[in-house]
Amino acid sequence: MAPTKDKKANTTKSELTFEVGPHSCPSNMEKVKQQQKGKDSAPAQFECVARNVIVMCNSQSIDDVCPEWIERCSQTGSYAPYDMNMPSRLPVERAITNYTSDAPLTRIGLILTQLTGRGLLYNGLVPDVIYTSPALRSIQTAIEIRRASRSKAVIRVEPGLFENTNLYSQGAPTFLNAKERLALCAAIDNNYSSAILIKDLFANREQTPDYNRRVGTVLNRIARKYEFLPVKKDLNYLIVGHPSTIDMAVGQLMRGPTPRMSTEADLAEVYKRVPNCAAVHFQMATNQWIVEEMLPVSFEGYTTAFDYNFVMRPPPGSIIRLSFLEENPTKRSQNY
Repeated sequence: MAPTKDKKANTTKSELTFEVGPHSCPSNMEKVKQQQKGKDSAPAQFECVARNVIVMCNSQSIDDVCPEWIERCSQTGSYAPYDMNMPSRLPVERAITNYTSDAPLTRIGLILTQLTGRGLLYNGLVPDVIYTSPALRSIQTAIEIRRASRSKAVIRVEPGLFENTNLYSQGAPTFLNAKERLALCAAIDNNYSSAILIKDLFANREQTPDYNRRVGTVLNRIARKYEFLPVKKDLNYLIVGHPSTIDMAVGQLMRGPTPRMSTEADLAEVYKRVPNCAAVHFQMATNQWIVEEMLPVSFEGYTTAFDYNFVMRPPPGSIIRLSFLEENPTKRSQNY
């Protein structure tokens, strides 16, 4: 998270135009004050919560298809794409070495997010609030989903959504700072108070139980979070993370007697089972989250559908309720 002085510097009038803002953050409190100014009584404010939560994996990054791209570009001293799937230019002006372990999306990655965003628009799931991992590929995915779905949501960077830190033996990536994030998209909410600070992610060596606990805590915190709005409405939350985020969301949000934890073996397998841009849709029904069908993006040799049998394995001693499978039993063997 940016220092306090940066938060004040980045608070502009444009930040006060979003319908949904963090009720505990300075931007939203200032908006409420402006609404009340010159009025005898304060406007009604309703506590609105999420009815739909879409948890999504980041789209395809350059690292996925060109793992040695930084080494090749460093030889010339400047970025020069050598594959048509690489973007024509890098999204943020900074040293190319700062992209190590924090690569941007490919052209195909951008297309996948656009198709997924349109799917949310067509199915009435336009995000009201977007939460994203601090990874550049996740932030870009969130931005493109917002644009393609015609959403007016604020985008909140939540470090607690970042993937397993044990994957980074070379140390923490150089994440975008507050100024760089805002340069990417004016909808970034730099006043958001995150559950976990970036500096704390790599403070200690994280074991698998720690990772489960971190992501589970953050997912439940977001899913239960409410917003103050002038009208009562059910909200749609979009959470953009990584392949393991989807696996843990099913295990942590769809509770049995105990949450279903992801083991080391599960985490080693998840990157084969959950492709780029995969998504799972949770809907609140009778005080519990159920999974609703979400159509994938598919073309020859590729689909964003995750491995159903792997991701939907139930917590011990519980039954996962899938409303769309109850109505359409023939879909049970399909990867949706």
